Amino acid sequence: MIPLIGEILVHRTALSKEDLAGALAIQEEQAPEKRIGQLLVEMGRISETDVGKALAEQWGYPYVEEITAESIGTELLQNLPIEFLRKHGILPFREEQEGLALAVADPTDTMTVDSVVNAIGSPCTKVLCARTVIEAGLSQYYYHDGDPAAQTELSTDERLQNVSAETYTEDLLDLSKGAPIIKLVNAFLFQAGQSRASDIHVEPYEHEVKIRFRIDGVLYTRSTFPRQYFAAMVSRL
Repeated sequence: MIPLIGEILVHRTALSKEDLAGALAIQEEQAPEKRIGQLLVEMGRISETDVGKALAEQWGYPYVEEITAESIGTELLQNLPIEFLRKHGILPFREEQEGLALAVADPTDTMTVDSVVNAIGSPCTKVLCARTVIEAGLSQYYYHDGDPAAQTELSTDERLQNVSAETYTEDLLDLSKGAPIIKLVNAFLFQAGQSRASDIHVEPYEHEVKIRFRIDGVLYTRSTFPRQYFAAMVSRL
C-alpha cells in the first residue's frame, strides 16, 4: 500500500502530527483546491524540498536537487514551449550517468508527463525535483547569457517576416506564443537585470522599435527591430 504524503512528511521531517491535522482541517474548510504539501509549505511548516523528497519516496522516483544549464540541451526543448513546461513543472535534461531524464514537480500528473516523453521521442528516466529548481533550470536555458541567438532566430522566422502593419492584434497575440518572440523578450529582460537597469523603454517609431535601458540615469539604446514586431513584443510584457 502506498503511504500517504502526510505520513511520510511526519516520519521524515520535523512536521508534527498536530501540525498535519491542523493543515488538513484548513485544507478541507478553506483551500480544497490546494494539495496538503503546498499548503504546509505556505504555512511555513516544511520546505519545498521536504515535499519533493516525500513525493519521490511515495512514487519511488530518484530525487534531484540541482539541474545545471549545461545539462539542458537545445534539442530537448525546441519542441516544448516554456509556458507549458513552467505551468506543469517539467524539465528534460541529461544526467551524466543515466542519460536522458525528465524532472517533474508533480508525479501525479501522469498524462502530461507521458505526453512530454512522447514529444521527446526517447526513453527517459523520471526524477522528482522541486518546482523552483525546475523553473530555475528553465530560466538558465532561456536566459543564459541573455540568449544572443534570439535576435538571429527572430530575423529568420518566416512567421515574423510576413507580419505587416495591418496585422490584427489577435493575430499578433497568437504570434507572440512563438519561441522567437518569447526568447527575444526574455533576453532583453535578462540583460536589463544584468545591467542593473532601472527602466526598460520599448519605443516604437515609424519604421523601427528601439529597446533602451536606463542605467544610472542615462538611457542607452540596446537593440533595434522592425516596427511590425512592436505589438507582439508588448503583448509579452
